Amino acid sequence: MNEVTFVNRVTQWIKEILDKRLDLPFDYASIEEPTKGKQKRRDFTLYDRNGKLALTGEIKLPDKPDGVTPYNEAVVVDAHKKADDEGVKYFFTWNVTRFVLWKTFEAGVALIHRDQHMFEVVKVHNSDELSLPLVQQKIKDFLEEFLTFFADIYREKRVLPVKPLDERFVDMLDTALDTIVFHTVDELHKRHETDMDFRGKLIAWMVTEMNWTHSEETLMTDLERVAKTSCYRLVNKLMFYNALRRRYSDKLPVISFSPLENTGKRMHKALNEFFEKAIWASGDYETVYLHNFADDLPFIAKVALNGWRNLIEHIDAYDFTRLSYDIVGRIFERLISPKERHRYGQHYTMPDLVDVINGFCIRRADAVVADFGCGGGTFLVRAYTRKKYLDKNLSHAELLRQIYGVDLSPFAAHLALINLAARDLDSEPNYPLVAVEDFFNVRRAIPYSRYRRRERSRLKG
Repeated sequence: MNEVTFVNRVTQWIKEILDKRLDLPFDYASIEEPTKGKQKRRDFTLYDRNGKLALTGEIKLPDKPDGVTPYNEAVVVDAHKKADDEGVKYFFTWNVTRFVLWKTFEAGVALIHRDQHMFEVVKVHNSDELSLPLVQQKIKDFLEEFLTFFADIYREKRVLPVKPLDERFVDMLDTALDTIVFHTVDELHKRHETDMDFRGKLIAWMVTEMNWTHSEETLMTDLERVAKTSCYRLVNKLMFYNALRRRYSDKLPVISFSPLENTGKRMHKALNEFFEKAIWASGDYETVYLHNFADDLPFIAKVALNGWRNLIEHIDAYDFTRLSYDIVGRIFERLISPKERHRYGQHYTMPDLVDVINGFCIRRADAVVADFGCGGGTFLVRAYTRKKYLDKNLSHAELLRQIYGVDLSPFAAHLALINLAARDLDSEPNYPLVAVEDFFNVRRAIPYSRYRRRERSRLKG
């Protein structure tokens, strides 16, 4: 099914809904209408019962480069421009899987920060699935739900729900990574079946480096876990580069790729050169950017490369240092499935509850804090804040020397390290004491640096 056919189906389904739902203020929908005074056409236009434009939007298919995410910058800008030219208060971007409703006019507010609301529609990854009756029924159900929701907004009986900036950021990551991970799993499976050398290295990394159990019976589950871990680790690096770029703006450029950097290997090589600049500019953070086998995996699926380009552009639009202190914890919570977190004991604790616990435990500013299953670092970050509250004169370096984190999961420890380091990027040195280790291997009176050296050695290998 191509885009025009799908949009035609959507308008037909909306007509059927509006014919039976006379309580709704909308009359009909049309496709491919020209924008006032422009050559460009709108994918979709919804009219009210007085013949006035109520909503415009752009619809893209999920397996096309511009449909990987409804937050595709070019698509959002295009949809906004068309709505703005027509004076329409709301517009949408929709990649079939997710639908985002945007507010068109907000003076002095960057487009990516405008009021918006995202709807989960149906889980599909290619256009062929759009012909399936079950998929079509879910889309029809969504359309009626949305028209009911939007009717109240259009009549000004309710306002568009506003999400905090950090939650929007996680929504954006979630939508972009969903398709990237899907294609990465697909390519991992192909190589696992056809490339014995790759297969051996992959299994060795899972079993030896990550301490995972692996069997042929759990192959697809394991490959999904590999894809998520490698892709999320890359996102950690990108977010931290973004934070460092705000700190070292004279030394670190915006990440971009030339037309020649159009393969996974070339794109990865170019990205590593940016990360090397981050290490050079800061004089620190080499463990954040150390390379291991899994760092190659996000780039093995050619169809995912456009998704990474898009995602990198979006990450740069957000100032990571200004997002909620617990943005990393939220990423940990949202991007790791509840089933996986339960299976591996990776439980996320809400910040308010953490503050209550820390309030009882941390009575003095010089208290030493250790979390031996630190996850994304929520307890550590809130301990940092609690100690700083008790003594405002404590420096960033002093606070970091009194806070220890250990986690068996490299991904979780990576999150915790970044979360703590981002508290004060102006401070030098700035290296949190977070190690990838089994708690039962940690021994009293053994210098923490020994665990850090072991971690560095493992990552380099």
